Amino acid sequence: MRITGMMGVLIAVACLTTQAGAMEYGSFSLKPGEIREIRTGSTYRQLRVCNESGSGGAIVATIGDHEPHMLGPGLCAEEYGDTIKLQNGSSGVASGTYRPIRSIP
Repeated sequence: MRITGMMGVLIAVACLTTQAGAMEYGSFSLKPGEIREIRTGSTYRQLRVCNESGSGGAIVATIGDHEPHMLGPGLCAEEYGDTIKLQNGSSGVASGTYRPIRSIP
C-alpha cells in the first residue's frame, strides 16, 4: 500500500513538471481580434516569437515589458522577458511559435 502511494506521488510530480516545461516553448493560434498572454516560466530570459509565414495577418507581440513588435507573416522578434502578450489585429486567423533562445558557449 505504501509503495502504491509513493508511485502516485511520483506520477503526479512528473505530470506537473511536464506541464511547466511545456510553457517554455510552443505554438499559438489567434482568432481575429483575440488577445492572449503566455507566461513562459519564472526565469527572465531571451525569447523569440515568430508569426508563421502562412498566417492570416500581422500580430502584435510584446515580450516582457519591452516595446510591442508588429510582426507580419514570416517575421520574428527577440527580447528578454518571462511573458509574451499576443494580439491579432487582422481579419484572419494568425498562428506562430515562441521559444527561448539558448546561449551556446
